Amino acid sequence: MNDFLKSPAAQKVDESIGRLLRIGVLLSGAFVLLGGIIYLFRYGLQIPNYH
Repeated sequence: MNDFLKSPAAQKVDESIGRLLRIGVLLSGAFVLLGGIIYLFRYGLQIPNYH
């Protein structure tokens, strides 16, 4: 739908949903990054056992 045809209330809902999705993606990325850092600090220097 064209942005010019949307009511102000519909635009506000769209912006709120977009903001919520953006925050969720950023938070999930931060959790993955933090988990990767913790994993590397705990196991990054271990010699792999391929047997």
